Amino acid sequence: DTSDGSTAATADEAPPDPLLVTETISPEVQWIHLRYYDGSTWSDTYEKGASGPTPLAVEITIGFSPLLTPKHLDEGKTIEDRLKELFGDDATEALPSRSYQTVVYLASGELVSRGGVKQQKN
Repeated sequence: DTSDGSTAATADEAPPDPLLVTETISPEVQWIHLRYYDGSTWSDTYEKGASGPTPLAVEITIGFSPLLTPKHLDEGKTIEDRLKELFGDDATEALPSRSYQTVVYLASGELVSRGGVKQQKN
């Protein structure tokens, strides 16, 4: 335990699930996915200092419908399968219904402009 009463993570613990919403942003938010643009490619991960300079843009996608539906579970799909279908280089599907996406453009780590929010409607 730490001095503030919280439990410190150990080196043996797995990193937290990046899609797991651990704070209540809104009771309706089911999942969040971030991607980072370095000037040539999009990546699902970024660690300050470890991955190079500050990303040029961050894509933020939130979903109000579950990422895995009963149909996906019946087909044996995993969260990783769904992310590849939605965000991979050979993405084959549109965003699930009730999903919203925007890209925030950064310059030297500061917000310089923001793209519009795109809503997937079904």
